[in-house]
Amino acid sequence: MSDVPLLEVRGLTVRIGGQWVCRNLDLLVAPGERWGILGCNGVGKTTLLLTLAGIRPALAGEVWLRGERRDRLSRREAARRLGLMPQDSADLFPATVLEIALAGRHPHLPPWQWETPEDGALAYAALQAVGLEGFARRQVRSLSGGERRRLALAMLMTQDPSLWLLDEPTNHLDVAHQMQAVELIATRIARGGQGVLMTLHDINLAVRCCDRILLLFGDGETAAGPTAQILTEPALSRLYRHPVRSVMTESGLLFYPT
Repeated sequence: MSDVPLLEVRGLTVRIGGQWVCRNLDLLVAPGERWGILGCNGVGKTTLLLTLAGIRPALAGEVWLRGERRDRLSRREAARRLGLMPQDSADLFPATVLEIALAGRHPHLPPWQWETPEDGALAYAALQAVGLEGFARRQVRSLSGGERRRLALAMLMTQDPSLWLLDEPTNHLDVAHQMQAVELIATRIARGGQGVLMTLHDINLAVRCCDRILLLFGDGETAAGPTAQILTEPALSRLYRHPVRSVMTESGLLFYPT
């Protein structure tokens, strides 16, 4: 496995409106790491992901992908190194479930070349992994919110970037599908030597599926490090502006609001 970080953030400063998202943020994401991003509503978790993806500008700082500055990469090469799963997906054109999953292969195709049977097999395997193989020929507009979420994950798996940026990946999912999604993400990241940053609202889900955490406090201050060190009662109470306590259970540490 390469020692080159999948993502290196140097002195990143991001502001949206009157809100400081982060100031002088330094961050490294190594192969195999699973990062969770936590913070109150409106602190800029989504904005940070969009900035890392190059969709919106930062006030200062640099973003490096596998040893090269992101802004010096072509869009095609950047999409091979980084993939973004947004909170919601818009259906701009009629398409089947398989066609949407197959769209993830576009960064890997030469210009004007159609997908190959191998690309189709990768897309279908991704649908199988999220339990949507029986929906391959259905129109995407017929899917429920949870099914669309699983399809978005399948498309990202088909894209197969080095770094996954996931904005609330368990949004709209029931408990069983939440667990399936986070376990699938963990397995794919570990097996492929990839990395992930995901925004989450559920502290206990972050404890379960993330080995590292980034906290956004809403004033530009951040805290980052191993999950066990970062997720403490004082830090979470300050983060959410409400008392948070913890209890040890058979499944591990459980956090709850008082």
